[in-house]
Amino acid sequence: MATGEKKLSGLDSLKVELVVTALALVLVMSASVGLTVTWFYGREAEKVRLRAASAFAGGAALTLRQQMDWSTYSWPDLAAAARAAGLELALVAGANGRLFFSRVEAPPEVWTTLRAALFGERVAAAGPEGLAVAEPVIRRNLVVGALCFIGRDPAGRPAGVPGLWLAGAVGLNLGLMGLYLVFFLNRRLVSPLKELARDLADLGRDEFQPRARPRLSREVAELFRAFDGAAEELLDSRRRLEEQLRTIRETRADLAASEKSAMVGRLASGLAHELGNPIGALIGFIHLLRLPDLSEADKKPILDQSAQELGRLDGQIKALLSFSRPSEPKLETVDSAETAVAAINLTRPQKWGAGVEFSLHLEEPRPLVLAERNGLLQVFLNLLANASQALAGAPTPKVSLRLGLADPDGWRRLTVTDNGPGVDPADAARLFEPYFSRKAPGQGTGLGLTVSQSLVQSFGGRLKYLPAPGGGAEFTIILKAVPGP
Repeated sequence: MATGEKKLSGLDSLKVELVVTALALVLVMSASVGLTVTWFYGREAEKVRLRAASAFAGGAALTLRQQMDWSTYSWPDLAAAARAAGLELALVAGANGRLFFSRVEAPPEVWTTLRAALFGERVAAAGPEGLAVAEPVIRRNLVVGALCFIGRDPAGRPAGVPGLWLAGAVGLNLGLMGLYLVFFLNRRLVSPLKELARDLADLGRDEFQPRARPRLSREVAELFRAFDGAAEELLDSRRRLEEQLRTIRETRADLAASEKSAMVGRLASGLAHELGNPIGALIGFIHLLRLPDLSEADKKPILDQSAQELGRLDGQIKALLSFSRPSEPKLETVDSAETAVAAINLTRPQKWGAGVEFSLHLEEPRPLVLAERNGLLQVFLNLLANASQALAGAPTPKVSLRLGLADPDGWRRLTVTDNGPGVDPADAARLFEPYFSRKAPGQGTGLGLTVSQSLVQSFGGRLKYLPAPGGGAEFTIILKAVPGP
């Protein structure tokens, strides 16, 4: 179980929360619908009661119109009849405003209704306090009085109360829906997903650190648990990969250093043999210069020849020292033509380079590439050594170096081609395998092409082999071109 993880029960499920919230919303909406129906039913029932009350008041007015003396009329009987109809007799007044019947607790609105009836209006209205019906008593087209009845709904509540209930229910429904959207969706879904997005961004930047999670719903907790597990596996894989890459770099550096040391040994051996003849010539020149009868005119060509031999020896020794000196692997702008010339000069004195015709073809005055100078020199030396050794016994051994133009994508091809027998097609797929070699024992370590490919790849380039068009072998170094003069 991940750090800080809590055991979640079924009650923590988003499904349960959704069901409970949905049920609450259904109940509230059902109550709202019920109250709405009740309200509309109450409105219709109120209209019916108003019509019935108006009819009853009209009948009572008709009775009073036939009653000439209202002072002797039995008002309690009329009040009892009104109560039987669900009404209460509130006020009875003559045309001059004289009250013949009055309820002390009659609300003030009833007096206003009665005054309107005394002016000949028939009034039937419902308000928060109930309904009020006023009817004028007309005799011979004259208003001789008016009477007023009041009433309440069967439950004894004002008629406007159902509308208030409906508004309250709708408000509660909207409030619950707002809480659902704000609390549930934001806290239970949106916030965890935002946190997951931040963790994914941190993981992409290699800044993610496992940490305890807050209490979450079961589904979201499972999502975070799966993410944390995948993140831990990815971090472990990344650490293992970094260790492997570090090991590969160290191994590649060791192989390159080993091959370089072997190449320096072979080059030093060849140079030692090559330096013998110039040194012998120089010793002879020194003896000649010691002769007493040697004129100044004869000394000059001897000194010029001695300087030329010393310059050639100095150049070869400096090239060997420069190649053998350890260098920091750092990409820089390298003149591939100068490096190729240095490789040819180091290869010529070797026994495998004796008799080989080396040629250099430039398609650009300064073919600059992005590489490391000593590393590129080592690649050239390995390829020239392989080509020269493959030409042993050939009638006209030739090795050609062609430094091409940069292509539109910014890559430059440096090609080493020989006119030897080429590579057996069965061996072509294994050329760059470590220690694979068809050379005789003592002629190589079997690491030359492997190290060369590794070095070129460390420059960000590629090393390819193809059969030469006219026979022989062709190795192409593809490196990033650097714009230059």
